[in-house]
Amino acid sequence: MIDRYSFPNVRRIPFLADREFDVQEFTITMKNGENASAEHVYVIAHDVYSAAGTLVAIAKGSEHVTAVGFPGTKMLGMGIDPYHFALPNSKLIISVEPAVDLSNCRSAADTLHLDIEVELPMSAEEHFACQSHPVPADCRSYLENEDPFMQKIFGLIRERETAANRNSEQSRFRQTDTE
Repeated sequence: MIDRYSFPNVRRIPFLADREFDVQEFTITMKNGENASAEHVYVIAHDVYSAAGTLVAIAKGSEHVTAVGFPGTKMLGMGIDPYHFALPNSKLIISVEPAVDLSNCRSAADTLHLDIEVELPMSAEEHFACQSHPVPADCRSYLENEDPFMQKIFGLIRERETAANRNSEQSRFRQTDTE
């Protein structure tokens, strides 16, 4: 049993054998700043860990953030170091994360965060080519014209803009129709 005085946010998690856990909750709100405006954020989910892993997990529950890339487990970004153990005979090092990210989880399997919002479909050959492609020092042209992650994001942006324009035209049509 967890000491409730040391951990005031203790809750039972039904899908984790109804055991008690210290739960920390975070909320992200997007604000337009003086020098910045963000209507939507796209996160590239490829070999992510730490804070990026948390952002990818949060993206699934946010209408303002979309993760694009490959499915896989995500490590948390709350500054928690994993525990490392060496197996006695093989000396193989095992790393265990001492925390579980429950963002948008409904079952124990969800805690692995294996799914991704927008998967980037690639064959093994395409994936290898992408991984081994040298990125030039001036990477702008590569990002704008070749990078598969950015190409997918640009396509999603175009889809959002097209849908927004369509909704705007329909709204304008309804207004003139009622006048």
